[in-house]
Amino acid sequence: MITKEEAYSEFDLILRTFENLLKKEFNEVPEKRIFQLTEEKDSIQIPEQKVLEIENQKHTVETTPEDPRLFMTLSELENEAFKCERCNLCKNRTSFFFGEGTLNNPDVLVLLGKSDSLVFEEEDNKMLDIWLSHISLFRNKNLYVCTVLKCRSEKYYNSDIDNINSLDNNIKECTFYLKQQILLTKPSFILCVGMDAYNSLSGKNYEEEDESKYGKILIQDKMPTMIIYHPRNVRIKSQLKIPVWEYLKKIASFLKLEIIGKTK
Repeated sequence: MITKEEAYSEFDLILRTFENLLKKEFNEVPEKRIFQLTEEKDSIQIPEQKVLEIENQKHTVETTPEDPRLFMTLSELENEAFKCERCNLCKNRTSFFFGEGTLNNPDVLVLLGKSDSLVFEEEDNKMLDIWLSHISLFRNKNLYVCTVLKCRSEKYYNSDIDNINSLDNNIKECTFYLKQQILLTKPSFILCVGMDAYNSLSGKNYEEEDESKYGKILIQDKMPTMIIYHPRNVRIKSQLKIPVWEYLKKIASFLKLEIIGKTK
C-alpha cells in the first residue's frame, strides 16, 4: 500500500515532468515567447491613471440614465423648455415661444430660424400666414409653427452680427427640444422659412444666397422638407413672390391640399 508521503512524492514528480515538457515546447516556439513578452510589456506601460480613466468611462456609459425629456409629452416638454437654463440666452430673454398651432399630425410644421426665434416681425408673420392660407394651411386647423430657439431676447436681436452668430451654441441646446417637437407632433411636411432655419435643423452650413436649395423637396430625418424664401427677403425683393408661389403650389400638390388663392 502506498503511503501518503510516497503519493505526494509521485505527484510532485509528475508535476515537474509536465513543467519540463511545457518549457521545452515553449522554447521550441520563439514567436509565442515574443508575443507573450510584448503583451506583458504593453500592459506594464499603461499608466495607472489611464487605466482608471478607461474604467471610469466604462462606468459612466453603463450607468448614465436616459434623458427624462425623451419620455415627456409635448406639454411637459414645453414646461421643461420654459425652465431650461442650459445656455445663457435664458438670462436675457424677454419672452418665450415654444410653438403654436395644431398639435396632432399637422400637415405642415413651419420652422423659423434663429433670428426669428429672437424677434419675428409682425409684418413677416402676417405675410407668412397669408401665403399658407392660399394652400389651405391654418394654425387652428392643420399647421404648427415653432422656432429653433425657444427664448426670445431683444438684447441679442439688437446687437451686432457677431453677437447673433454666437447663438450657435444655444442652437445646439435647443435642437433637442426641436427634434422632440417634430417627433411628438408628427407632421407630414416640414417647411423651413429661410436657409437659417434649415441649417439649424440639419446641421448644415448653406449660405442664405444658395438658391439651388430653395423650393426643392428634400428629405431631412426621413421627413419631406422644403426651404422657402423668408418673407423679409420677399419684402425687399418683390420678384421673389413668383418662385414662392411656385413652391407653395408644389407643397399643395404633394400634400393634396386645395389651392384657394394666390400670394399677394
